Amino acid sequence: MPATMSDYEYYAGLFLSGLPVPVRADLFLLKAADVIAAVAAKCLSRNRSWVKNFTAAVPSLLRFLRLSSAGALMGVWPCSLHLAPIASFAIRGTDS
Repeated sequence: MPATMSDYEYYAGLFLSGLPVPVRADLFLLKAADVIAAVAAKCLSRNRSWVKNFTAAVPSLLRFLRLSSAGALMGVWPCSLHLAPIASFAIRGTDS
């Protein structure tokens, strides 16, 4: 069964909540080691199906953040615009 957008929002929020505070405040500081640590911490006590869904959602989020950041840097849209979806992911993913 394919993941829905709400599933991706949930997993993205969990991923973002697992990042160190300075990185959450400024995602331009995100490093590969931060991604690995956050994914490893969140997947530690989960079943295989959950891990599979989570690890499918994280790369999608990272691609979205990269494209959003590039658009903001190139002046395609204001920086504040690309932060709105990130805030939404963070809020929704930590509600449970």
